[in-house]
Amino acid sequence: MSDAKAEGSAASEARGVGVNLLTLLAQASTPAFHIQLGRVLGDDGYGRYTTANGIVDLVSVFTLFGMDTVLARRVSVARAKGDREAVVDAVAQCLRVVLLSGLMASAFVVFGADRIAGMQGDPRLADPLRTLVFVPVAYHAASVFLVATQVHKVMKYDFWARGLLQPLVLLGLTTLALRLETGIVGACAAVVAGMTVTALLAAVFYGRVVSLPATLRRVVQAPWDADIVRAGAPLLAMSLVAALRGRVDGLLVNFHRGAADAGVFNACLPYAATLFQLRAAFYPGIAGDIPALIENGKTAALNALLKRQTRWVATLAMPFAATLVAFGGAILALHGPSFPRASTALSVLAFAYLFSALSLGSYALPLSGNARFNVYAALVSLALQLVVPNVLIPRYGLVGAAASFCIALVVSEVLCLTFSRWRTGAQGFSFPLWKPATASVAGAFAGRAAQAALWGEGSPSLGRFVTGVAVAAVVYLVGLVMLGLDPEDRALLGGAAASVRGVFRKRGGS
Repeated sequence: MSDAKAEGSAASEARGVGVNLLTLLAQASTPAFHIQLGRVLGDDGYGRYTTANGIVDLVSVFTLFGMDTVLARRVSVARAKGDREAVVDAVAQCLRVVLLSGLMASAFVVFGADRIAGMQGDPRLADPLRTLVFVPVAYHAASVFLVATQVHKVMKYDFWARGLLQPLVLLGLTTLALRLETGIVGACAAVVAGMTVTALLAAVFYGRVVSLPATLRRVVQAPWDADIVRAGAPLLAMSLVAALRGRVDGLLVNFHRGAADAGVFNACLPYAATLFQLRAAFYPGIAGDIPALIENGKTAALNALLKRQTRWVATLAMPFAATLVAFGGAILALHGPSFPRASTALSVLAFAYLFSALSLGSYALPLSGNARFNVYAALVSLALQLVVPNVLIPRYGLVGAAASFCIALVVSEVLCLTFSRWRTGAQGFSFPLWKPATASVAGAFAGRAAQAALWGEGSPSLGRFVTGVAVAAVVYLVGLVMLGLDPEDRALLGGAAASVRGVFRKRGGS
């Protein structure tokens, strides 16, 4: 590929990535949602909420049933053929699976909530469980509609629905519920309402790309497509094991150390998980390209794509990870005075999620029909998490929980990358990753030094935090420019800026 074509391809990818990153930026109010819950409910109440939410996340996997990936494949193929009827059918079939599986999973939790709460040793978990269990149905119905628009290369609707509306509605409704002193159950009901509003808006946006009335009629009238369920089964297994892997440490902290420690530990997860969400922002733009590249044996083009995308993820994720390590205590202090004791655990989690964020090569497995290898890797890591936390948490508390999660996640990603290289030839890591890594470390040290030089220990924590982060950001950007930007990286910046402008236009694809 010529340099001009490479830069054009990179700029095209960057436009889609830019909108997805804008969505993540707009979701900056999400921590405010968690901070408010932590401050109003306390670490004990917040721990109960996050524990219930973690259990519901497992139910959410059954609700989705792998339909996001199945839908992406089917709509991509149908769209390439210009078959609008096949697109409508694919969306309808996947939406029907999500609604039916979600209702069955919800019924299971509603009737089993007391038993589940008893197994966790906290009977007060039952009511939050019964309330939150309806979140996955609304959330994944919205996912079906939004994935369909993203495969059509229309990224702006995910921004409007998930980026702007959802976090703002959640924050507004939970604020109202807490001010009315409805407690944890009221906050949970507010979350359900917010997700329902998001699903309705996603359906309206979907209707601007594909016929919504035709899709809804097909949900009711179309014959059942058994291939949909067969295609989703291995993806369900993969997602279920991954969800267990992501939640088992928090549940074991609750079991071994109580709700207060669980609340403090779970407060770290939204921040650390943002690193993985940065990786996910790149997924819609490459999901339509990877299957065709693998099928046509274009390994060199596949690896060029993955290396470029991995480098872009590193440019965004590494400084954020360094911020969590350097200033984690100040961030967690926003939740309440007892939360900063998890700052070391947050640093360990940041490393784990950073490694996962950079492992884009593992996407080649499910997108090439090799999802079973993701399941194998996730099972190995889950086996570790069922053993290692029970040794580390009683002895090392929150740091032990974070360390066990880190071990399991890194092992899983290494196995996935190994399987992916074996089955598809995919390779995403490259030498230029040292540039953002070096600049990030330099920024973190400079930020901490600025704090020490300009502020005393008794100074306001907000001022110290803002100063440190600002200096770290400036040093990082200067260092990155001095180390040299690749031409494709300049295309990322230009394309991302163009997409941010385009998302507010009335018409436009990306």
